[in-house]
Amino acid sequence: MNDGSVFLSTAIAALVGVFHRFFLLFCFVYIAAYSPVPTLLAEAGLNGWTLRLANFLVDFPTHVLLSFPAAFVLSKLRPAKHWLYFAAALLPSFLYFNSVWIGHPMFGQIWPTLLLGWATELLALPVAFFILIQLRQRIQQRFHARKGL
Repeated sequence: MNDGSVFLSTAIAALVGVFHRFFLLFCFVYIAAYSPVPTLLAEAGLNGWTLRLANFLVDFPTHVLLSFPAAFVLSKLRPAKHWLYFAAALLPSFLYFNSVWIGHPMFGQIWPTLLLGWATELLALPVAFFILIQLRQRIQQRFHARKGL
């Protein structure tokens, strides 16, 4: 493949990343408004890091599930330079939405509380992608086994 196809695929990945971020924002505004999970966790006596960790254990799988459409599109891009496409899809919006912390006087004190959110933002799409690839391989193996190939 030539450099033009890599550039085009990277541009598509960046657009997918923008649409994916806005899709997640829309979904999580709705989830935050109607989800009983944070209330249930707080009523269970969780607070501080235990509350954040329990919330992460709910948020991360939700992010992964919501990332399957974007992961599917990224899996179809050619040539297969997946790490480049992940960077193009994730880093611009990650930097944009977290740029408020650059030079913020409280950043040194609150960065540990941001770590789980950053992990979710940066890892959900690659995890969804690799789950999708594994599912696709298993389906192909079963198909070939049934066909006797």
